[in-house]
Amino acid sequence: MLLTEPYCAIPHRTYTEIFNEPIGKILLKKNRLRLLVFDPKQEVIMQWIP
Repeated sequence: MLLTEPYCAIPHRTYTEIFNEPIGKILLKKNRLRLLVFDPKQEVIMQWIP
């Protein structure tokens, strides 16, 4: 059985607001979150962070 961890999908604007802060940078550096960053207007995935 294959188990995968879920991804959290967030708009690009939210990503830049949260992950430009020191705590956000720590979470990304420590690989605590799996993110899918998207542009809601263009309806495209901008970044995939495993």
